[in-house]
Amino acid sequence: MKRLAVCLLLLAPALCRGGDDPEPRDRGGEIQGTWVVSKVIGKGPGGAPPAGLALVFQKGKLSIKEGEQVTKAHAFTADTKKKPAHLDITDGNNGKKIEGIYKIEKGELYLCIGEQTGKRPTAFDGKDEPVIVLKRQKK
Repeated sequence: MKRLAVCLLLLAPALCRGGDDPEPRDRGGEIQGTWVVSKVIGKGPGGAPPAGLALVFQKGKLSIKEGEQVTKAHAFTADTKKKPAHLDITDGNNGKKIEGIYKIEKGELYLCIGEQTGKRPTAFDGKDEPVIVLKRQKK
């Protein structure tokens, strides 16, 4: 037992760093994986999303897939300590940062980003920005 405690103390700095990532940050562990769009609440700029549209969150990267084709790749950071949780997306093409919020409720991911207003949304009501509702893709 004493040996186990010593090992944990020696490994603690590496465990707290989250692997070999030199700068610790929240990468939205709860949203990691592939999510398929199921519906949109509110009016989106381009109408309904195309069938089969999916968002893939993986190790600080967000990829947008249409079918099997990856159309865009971005960086993201999440702050789950904020209420609602914050999600910041950095456009992979021009470096522009888009602020958003998200929540997971009853197995669905609710995502609202300030793409139209340029500001972080404060609610999931779909009034100022559309809310994208996604379901985790089953393997």
